[in-house]
Amino acid sequence: MLGAAVTLLTRSMEEGLVALKQRLLVFDNNSRYLDMLVKGLRESSAEVTVTSPLDGSGFNTYDGIVISGRKSKPASVAERRLILNNYRRIFAEASVPVLGICFGAEVFAFAYGAKVKTMDTWEHGPVDIRFHNEYPLCNGVRIMKVYQSHGMMIDSLPSCIRNYASSDWCSNQALKHESKPQFGVQFHPEMTESDLVLRNFVKFCANQEQS
Repeated sequence: MLGAAVTLLTRSMEEGLVALKQRLLVFDNNSRYLDMLVKGLRESSAEVTVTSPLDGSGFNTYDGIVISGRKSKPASVAERRLILNNYRRIFAEASVPVLGICFGAEVFAFAYGAKVKTMDTWEHGPVDIRFHNEYPLCNGVRIMKVYQSHGMMIDSLPSCIRNYASSDWCSNQALKHESKPQFGVQFHPEMTESDLVLRNFVKFCANQEQS
């Protein structure tokens, strides 16, 4: 009798966990780390759908949006323009949390008027970043070793976006919109063992849904 009750309780808990999974839409910009990103989100109790950056439909039907990094630019200037315009619309119209990673962070800032420029020295591999203020996706963290892979950087920010962290080579590493649940990180959280940013973003989406 006790064994049956324990089995029933365990099954109910598992069903509850499945019901609590957040549905996330990932826009893939031909990221070399897509598999790791999807893996990290799924291990953070998210159901993941991957789509093209040219697909601008139905994004508000998900619990959250993730915009990936980018391996290389699209060959066509017209396609690049279409992608940027699509992301501008997504950031303007999104009613669910958004997380931009690397190129996704640059697009996030650019959509609100930030300047993005080529770096003198690329950041590649493990890099320490320092948090100046409490970042909502890294509460309590002051210094964190992250994985970087970028040659562009966000040079200046509009007043609606706040930066929370920097490295020796890149001053804007962890961003958040002042009034919207929109985030950007210049580094690749999917390439670190802790996946802290991904886990906290999924939790953030869950809390937004419950509030």
